[in-house]
Amino acid sequence: VNQSYGMDALKADLQEFYKKAAMKPGLPVAFLMTDGQIADERFLVFINDMLSSGQIPDLFTREEYDAILGSVRNQAKAAGYTDDR
Repeated sequence: VNQSYGMDALKADLQEFYKKAAMKPGLPVAFLMTDGQIADERFLVFINDMLSSGQIPDLFTREEYDAILGSVRNQAKAAGYTDDR
């Protein structure tokens, strides 16, 4: 994180974090950010959403979301989860 790190960069990093967590289940992932790295108070909204519910509104477009679901659908079915989407 540097001084030019803004909301777009944070959003891109969070998208990558969520994709790794969804597409490689069982692989441990961590998102680390110190209070000194919070360059914009709006970062706290994303971090709070992530910590409180795990869902960040508007992090992905509908098309991106559908692509992620499509990539894990077969794994979920094989693990016994029902496809309700």
